[in-house]
Amino acid sequence: WAVTTPYKAEAAAAADQHAPRVLRAGAANTLILGEQRVMAENTDADGVVGSLINLGLDPLGRSAVVQGTGGAARGAAVGLHLAGANVILRGRSADRTRETAETMEVGWCEPGEDAPDEAILVNATPVGCESGEASPFRDGEIAAAAAVVDMVYGRRTTDLIARARDLEVPAADGLEVLLHRGIAQFAAFTQRVPPKHVVREALQQAK
Repeated sequence: WAVTTPYKAEAAAAADQHAPRVLRAGAANTLILGEQRVMAENTDADGVVGSLINLGLDPLGRSAVVQGTGGAARGAAVGLHLAGANVILRGRSADRTRETAETMEVGWCEPGEDAPDEAILVNATPVGCESGEASPFRDGEIAAAAAVVDMVYGRRTTDLIARARDLEVPAADGLEVLLHRGIAQFAAFTQRVPPKHVVREALQQAK
């Protein structure tokens, strides 16, 4: 099963066995159903890191600000941390952000604090699903970013991705994240890795 917001924490709790990324994030977007057990995995990590690698950007040694504290944010934060990034979690509530970050052993900042220059910016909130919603990152943060990743996907380009492209900042939209996340899920389900170009073509056709 592929699990989406807002059920990722519940999916992790319901499983009998957990991949290390799930244990650390406390969230799962993939449940592998066996005869005797249910295994939980989190491929949000693959989605974000794979998107950055596709942009030609290695997270190793870079700062990465993940906006959000939910299941998608926790999966993204764990993936980036395992890839060697200095992860900073930022949410709407300082208390919740601090508690979530400490549980995962990553950094955090106050809700209004600016992202450092040359940081990777990741939107792991639903902001951007609806047209006209304000970007979770300010223009100055976007202009100074090394790259922008938006986990929101759909047929419409989000305002965050549009702004990043206007400012000529490398950007990966939600469909790119979905591509890499989906490839990892397919591999977990079938033990086979699908050809990336076939998955990309299918996404483009669906769009």
